[in-house]
Amino acid sequence: MPATLKRFSGALLEKTVGPKVEGTVTRILLWKTDGVIAHKQHWWLILEATSAQGDKGWFQLDLTLADGPRVLWGAVPHKDNSVVQPVAVPDGLTSSTVVDAARGVATGAYHYNPAALPQATDYPRYSCQSFVRDIASQAGITLP
Repeated sequence: MPATLKRFSGALLEKTVGPKVEGTVTRILLWKTDGVIAHKQHWWLILEATSAQGDKGWFQLDLTLADGPRVLWGAVPHKDNSVVQPVAVPDGLTSSTVVDAARGVATGAYHYNPAALPQATDYPRYSCQSFVRDIASQAGITLP
């Protein structure tokens, strides 16, 4: 197996890096590192949720070589050299719906192959872009 090909554990890693707020999703941003070579761009979704008590907070969903598929509760928009695209929020979308979609994708997707020149293997290339697209599809989010 090439060094850049990593098998998922089949679980979504959850990390808390700030306040964890669960509730209705009010904003969605698609972030991409700035770059002209598509398979070298890192993609992630960052979403804002509002709790029933009125608290607001952000969470991030992405796939990294170090952590695999993950949700970062309390993450905030923060990356320089990135392209940010606002995404329409479907009616009634909740943080639990999106995180459940990410869990489902994490158990179904099998290998992460993010190499600058993807390795030829018996496994299809699966990247952070694939992960974001699959979460969006499962959660009813239409990406730009």
